[in-house]
Amino acid sequence: MSDISLQVEGSGLDITPAIRSYIEKRIEKFNKYSSYITNVKVRCTEKTAHRGKELDFKIEFTVDVPNTIIRVEKKGEDMYVLVDEIVDVVVRKLNRYKEIVQSWKTGELEENYYSEIQDNSDEQHLYYVPKVSKRKKIELSIPIHESEAIERMELADLSFFLFQNRETGKWSVVYKRDDGTYGIIEPAS
Repeated sequence: MSDISLQVEGSGLDITPAIRSYIEKRIEKFNKYSSYITNVKVRCTEKTAHRGKELDFKIEFTVDVPNTIIRVEKKGEDMYVLVDEIVDVVVRKLNRYKEIVQSWKTGELEENYYSEIQDNSDEQHLYYVPKVSKRKKIELSIPIHESEAIERMELADLSFFLFQNRETGKWSVVYKRDDGTYGIIEPAS
């Protein structure tokens, strides 16, 4: 993985040389996509036992590719099994990315693209076929503070909320994370 930057972090556990070595060995599968990948970040979390649950792990892979990211997260009892499962999913997503990146470059993604690749019996594709089932229009208000956006999201019982941030002037999305905290997504530039 010569040109790909790898970062491995631990939360609640130390990243041993054995764990790091195993991850490095498994992500060798990414080599054929190295022209797309700029960075791979792996976060390993060990959760402590509570309420009768056993110790378990959460592994997150974030792979930076041009104009987007590929992210996979899994939870389970065996870190090594989780790494194997995640690497396989990331490889499928990298393959999908490689197939559609040309359509993104031209600014056109044919409407029937997803149905065509699913009907192709020569190869197995495990792709989600996107379909917009509902479209909602909202009245956008004046720029608001992040805390007000969180309150509005909670009042409406939503999992995310689009708003214009008063401090930055940028359009942002606040969302509720699995651990009960909140996250903000905003444009980089």
